[in-house]
Amino acid sequence: MTTNSTLWAIFMTPLALYLFLGLLLPEGGATQQIPPRNIIVTLIILLIPVVLKMLVRKFSANVGAILELLGGLFGVFFILFLLATWVPRNWDLLSSTPWQTYVVAIGIGLFGITIAYLLTRGFRMHPMNARTIALETGIQNGPLAIAIVLLNFSDDQRIGQVLIVPALYSLFIVLVSTAVTIWFRRANLAEEQKIPSLL
Repeated sequence: MTTNSTLWAIFMTPLALYLFLGLLLPEGGATQQIPPRNIIVTLIILLIPVVLKMLVRKFSANVGAILELLGGLFGVFFILFLLATWVPRNWDLLSSTPWQTYVVAIGIGLFGITIAYLLTRGFRMHPMNARTIALETGIQNGPLAIAIVLLNFSDDQRIGQVLIVPALYSLFIVLVSTAVTIWFRRANLAEEQKIPSLL
């Protein structure tokens, strides 16, 4: 699922940005604001590590697992580095950000997890599979969104405003996914022990 999400992002991200901005900007404004070629090139460059990891994992599962762990740690470090450097410099922006933005940043992951779980259970999938798909659907690539913004809009004076949603999402999804994962693991343990579970 992760691989497919990353591959489809090459096509869907420019399309989604174009469609969304087309609703908000005058005719032609979406193309001016979001150069599709830049986005596609950025996604392809960011896809290279994913492909390399898949190849390494195929030929050496142990090395692949280590690289996957290191990649996860790097992602956490990237988010913490962003928070340590970007948050203090943009504190005025954060404090003046409407509460609705925080609701969206927190709710986007919860919404994805909830909808995916309900749909998969509606299709009568095993609860363990449903929980896996729910997490995969709800947890999006915040660092990828940040990288796209930084690589394509670094000269924009409003970059702080553009970064605020992926930055807040990246912060809160760590907390949300941790809580959901703990809950899901308890549900898995309850099923393994044949104890009735709320999920």
